[in-house]
Amino acid sequence: MKILKLKNRKKVNFKILYYLFAMIFVMSVGFAYVQSSLSITGVANIEDGAWNIYFDNISKVHNMMSDTTPTINTMKDTINFNLTLETKLDYYEFEVDVVNDGEYDAMVSTINFDPIPDALKDYINYTLHYSDGREVLNNDALRSGARKRLKVRYSFKEGFKETNIPLSTYTITFKIPYVQATADAVDR
Repeated sequence: MKILKLKNRKKVNFKILYYLFAMIFVMSVGFAYVQSSLSITGVANIEDGAWNIYFDNISKVHNMMSDTTPTINTMKDTINFNLTLETKLDYYEFEVDVVNDGEYDAMVSTINFDPIPDALKDYINYTLHYSDGREVLNNDALRSGARKRLKVRYSFKEGFKETNIPLSTYTITFKIPYVQATADAVDR
């Protein structure tokens, strides 16, 4: 009886070993199959594209207190001007073209920048509109080859008392941040 139990035990151990080796073999082949590299044959051309958004054709519309016309820096990405406002009704306004001569569509990334010096934040506000009166908003598209006319205006805030006017001339730097257009870009 002991011999019979021993033979059965050997058969069971042999079967277990056989299945174990079979499983290891199958797993090895499967792993090798999954780990094999993928080959793709084809031709791709990747070329540099031009990003060229700039300010152009600037003109002062109104400023009672200054003969200074705003200027565009040499990189054409920043507008500088001197702001002098002395009465409640005074304002400074200029128009400028923003041009996309690049190969990519662009859009306004944020309008939450604040082109007003800290010393004037309590007194002055600004508006940024297209020449047709529509407000410039986040995600406004500027398509490749497009040119849009902008109107920028600085004036005193409503309810401001002239006795509080900080008399001085301030140099303002003005920029509009553009990024490459995404699906969120809005044509207006």
